[in-house]
Amino acid sequence: MSEFRQQSAAARLRAFRRIASHSISSDEGANAILAGSVLLLSCGFFAWVVSTAAKDPTFFERQLIAGMRSSNVDPITTGSTAAPADETGPAIPVPAVVRNGEVDPADYSIVALFESEAVVAAGDELWRVKVGSTLPGLGAVLAIETEAGGTGRVRTEKAVLSASR
Repeated sequence: MSEFRQQSAAARLRAFRRIASHSISSDEGANAILAGSVLLLSCGFFAWVVSTAAKDPTFFERQLIAGMRSSNVDPITTGSTAAPADETGPAIPVPAVVRNGEVDPADYSIVALFESEAVVAAGDELWRVKVGSTLPGLGAVLAIETEAGGTGRVRTEKAVLSASR
């Protein structure tokens, strides 16, 4: 068995010497080395790109954006334009409320009280009010007073609404 390995090793050595003894011109050798280097670097670069993209899918996009020249223009296209100077009125059309008659102060009740806000109701209408808001039939809200337990008062120009539990 060892004789077989020795012959095999000797045969391999002879084959290597035979191949090495062939003369290769310097241009062919340089081209082979260059081609091998380019192939090796290309495979390494491809492996780096694939692994980087797998780890961070937005890496190349961020690098591209970071390399752009900065300017005062917002890169996000929104399609918005400035409103014409002669446009007047509300930005969003609101339907007008048509009431059967004037709302009386006795029709109002407090639905909820917060620190500086209140929700009041009259009939089938709700209002969220703060100090300075105007309620039909009551006038301007002068004060919103809250107490422990969810009780309190809403003072207006014409009446004081009280909430109790």
